[in-house]
Amino acid sequence: MRFAFRDRLHLKSPGKSMTLNEYILILGSNIDRENNISRACRLIENMAVIEKKSAVFETPSIKKGLPAFLDQAIVVKTALDLSTIKTELLAIEKQLGRVRTSDAFASRTIDIDIMVHNGSWLVDSKKDLNYPQIVKPLMDLDIGLAYEDGQSLYHHFTSLEKTDIRRIRSDRRTALVTGSAKRVGRALAIAFAKEGFDLILHYNHSKNDIKQVQKIIEQYGQKGHLWQADLGNRDLDVSIIKEQKIDLLINSAASFYDDQVVDNDRQIKEKQWHINFMSPLKLIEQYIHSQKCGHVINILDNAITRNDSPHNHYMMTKKLLGDITKQKAAQHRPQFRVNAIAPGWIMDPVGSSRSHEENKRIIEKKALPRKGDTADLVDTSLFLHKNDYVNGQVIFLDGGRHLS
Repeated sequence: MRFAFRDRLHLKSPGKSMTLNEYILILGSNIDRENNISRACRLIENMAVIEKKSAVFETPSIKKGLPAFLDQAIVVKTALDLSTIKTELLAIEKQLGRVRTSDAFASRTIDIDIMVHNGSWLVDSKKDLNYPQIVKPLMDLDIGLAYEDGQSLYHHFTSLEKTDIRRIRSDRRTALVTGSAKRVGRALAIAFAKEGFDLILHYNHSKNDIKQVQKIIEQYGQKGHLWQADLGNRDLDVSIIKEQKIDLLINSAASFYDDQVVDNDRQIKEKQWHINFMSPLKLIEQYIHSQKCGHVINILDNAITRNDSPHNHYMMTKKLLGDITKQKAAQHRPQFRVNAIAPGWIMDPVGSSRSHEENKRIIEKKALPRKGDTADLVDTSLFLHKNDYVNGQVIFLDGGRHLS
C-alpha cells in the first residue's frame, strides 16, 4: 500500500540505533467532543510524536438517534510496539472517562483506534473502512492511500453509502495584548504569534515600535491588527472586544510612578489608576460579557505582598487587579479562566542601566538564583494558557523573593 509519509525514523544515540514505529489513529467523540479530541492528542504526545493531523469532521453517529461525532485521523511515531501502544491508548481512553460496553456504537467520551501499523492495515481496522465516517478523515491525511488490490481509499469511499459529513472549520485563535509595542507586552505578543495566534496589538503613542512588532507577527504567518487607545482615559472605548472572537486577553500595559510624583500631580495619579486597574477591569468585564468563553492573564507585580513601599499607589492598583483576578475566576468559571503572573526582577526600570557586577550584588543580596528575563514570563504565560485546569491563580515569578 502507498503512504505519503516518511519511512520509519531511525534515532541514533551512542552505541545504538532506535527505530520508531508509525501508526495511523482515528479519534472520535460525541461527548464534550472538542475538549476530548484535544485532550486525547495532548495525552498521546506524552508517548509519541504527532507527525500529521487531518481536519476534524462532524459525522453522524453510526447508531441512529445519538449525537453527532467529531472524528480526526493522526499519524504518530513512537518507539512503542503494537501491543504496548494498544495498552497505552486504552489507558488514555479510561483517563478521559471512556466506559466500554457491549454496544460498539454507543456514545463515548473518546474512541482511539489504530488503523495502520508501519504501512499495513490492521485486520480489525479493515471492517471500519466500510463506514464513510472513518474513511473521510483518513482520506484527508492522504487522498492516495491504498485500500486493497491497488484500489485507492478515495475510490472505495465513492462506493460507500452517502452520508452527511461536514468538515469543521479550524477557527484561527486570537489574543489581545495591551502594551504590545514595548518590553513585556512586546515579548508576550511575539510569543503567542509563534504559538499560532493572530494578535490584536494595543499601543498608545509608540507607532513606530508597534509597526515593527506587527512585521514580526506577520513573519510567523499570523495577523497583527493594530489597536490604538489611551488606557489612561476614563472614557476608554473597549468595543473592539465585541467585534470578533478573542481567545485570550492579556493585560500587560502598566504605569509606574513613585508616590512623590503621583501625590503632586493629580493627572498622573489618575492616569496610573486607569492604566493599571480601571481599564483592565473594563476590558475584562466587556470580554466576559461579549465572548462565550475565554482566558484572561493579568500581569501584576511580586511586591503586592508588601504593605509599605515608595510606590504605594502603584501597588494598590496591582493589588486590586490581583483581587479581581480571583473574584472574576470564581464568578465566571468554567466558561472563563482568569489568572495572573506577579513578576519580580524581570526587566530594569525604563532608563536605568546596571553593570554585571551591580546585578551580581543585587542577586546575592536578595538571595535570588539569578536575574529573571522576559523568557521566564513568556514560559509562564504559555503554561497558564495551555493548562486549562488552572484558574484563579496568581503565580509569583520572582525566584522566591516574595517569601521574604
